[in-house]
Amino acid sequence: MKDVYLKQFKEKERRFFNFFQPLAEEVTSCESPEVGFRSRAEFGVFIKQNSLNYFMIKDKKKETLDYLEICHPKINGLMDELKNTLRNKTNLLDKLFSCSFQVSKGGESVICLNYHKEIDQEWEKSATDIANILKTNLIGRSRKKKITIGKDFIQENYDLGDENLKINLYENCFSQPNPYICEKMLQWTRDAKSHKDDILELHCGIGTFTLLLSRLYKQVLATENSRPSIRGLEDNIKVAASANISHARLSGKETLEALNEKRIFRRLSNINIKDLKLNSVFLDPPRTGLDEYTKTNIKKFDTIFYISCGFESLQKDLQSIKTHRIKKASFFDQFPYTDHMESAILLERI
Repeated sequence: MKDVYLKQFKEKERRFFNFFQPLAEEVTSCESPEVGFRSRAEFGVFIKQNSLNYFMIKDKKKETLDYLEICHPKINGLMDELKNTLRNKTNLLDKLFSCSFQVSKGGESVICLNYHKEIDQEWEKSATDIANILKTNLIGRSRKKKITIGKDFIQENYDLGDENLKINLYENCFSQPNPYICEKMLQWTRDAKSHKDDILELHCGIGTFTLLLSRLYKQVLATENSRPSIRGLEDNIKVAASANISHARLSGKETLEALNEKRIFRRLSNINIKDLKLNSVFLDPPRTGLDEYTKTNIKKFDTIFYISCGFESLQKDLQSIKTHRIKKASFFDQFPYTDHMESAILLERI
């Protein structure tokens, strides 16, 4: 497994270095553990002889599985325990079509069961027994209904060497799937910062980087377009007791339109954005990259942090940002055994 991993890692590293070495002052890379690195996973399920079976789609075909080496050992253990515990539990197996698992490095877990039927109090009573047996948080979802047994999140503790960062990871919100690589990305961000003025963060999600940025900068303005993620961010700000984070539910483009006084948003009415000294911007957009308005308007910032999970879209975006030089570029192997490449880029105005 190690040899297979290193071969694919070296190939992605080669692609990354070939592109960035002529452009960047510093180019680095970071390996992932070759097994047990993935902390969340979702599987389709089918029921056969009153027993739960897991599958994933590979080459457009269902592939049955009971174990995945890439998953955290806790996930593999829960997959087996859930299958054994649900055997012959007709009311919990009926119309079940998928399930997801999320775990922390410390062993917390949440399982979500998704149904093509309405779940009710009878379901909740049976599911509570299962949650107690497995010692896990458990969620049931059906159309327009959610039942939570325990919590709908786990707390991850990122070890940054000389400090820790705790954050609640919510079941229905995006979070970094590889916590070991996420720790390295957080360390890179901390070490790359160059001043202590205010910073704008676009696509902030539940606040994984937001909480760190609040320790590094005087004020943080963080925006995100997803309602569940914004609720998660608000909870994480409260848990961390961070007093220097302002936030709003806005897309990246909408945020920049507000800063440019092109549009007025009631969602920003409690934030005096004119008082913020925003010399830096931190971006973590979708895999498709940045829209044209954002690419044009981030050029006014002295410093740009660009986190990307789409290497091709990153290359394209950087070609249009000629106002800045690439000071640091790092490849983080967030997604081993796939072609996907996670990148972290620091750009400074020329």
